[in-house]
Amino acid sequence: MIRNCGECTKCCEGYLHSEGELKLKMEQLNMVDVIEEAIYSSTLSLENKNGTIEFNSTSSIPLIMGDRNHLLNVITNLIDNSIKYSNEAPRIAI
Repeated sequence: MIRNCGECTKCCEGYLHSEGELKLKMEQLNMVDVIEEAIYSSTLSLENKNGTIEFNSTSSIPLIMGDRNHLLNVITNLIDNSIKYSNEAPRIAI
């Protein structure tokens, strides 16, 4: 829970606007790390619905430039929506 509070704080800080534009902290990212963090943060809700998630991190995913907090939020939201709107035990493959 403490970990999630820290992530919420980071996300809120990321939404600060400068002259009407969203500030993005662009950096080189390993998306495997971002995806694994999103999976970790969704584990409890996935377990509560008896779901499974499979992530093939052995595939070659190139480094990208992006805002870590915003991309983490997007991936986490996609996973959470998959869990939330699944009629049966969710089986998620990434």
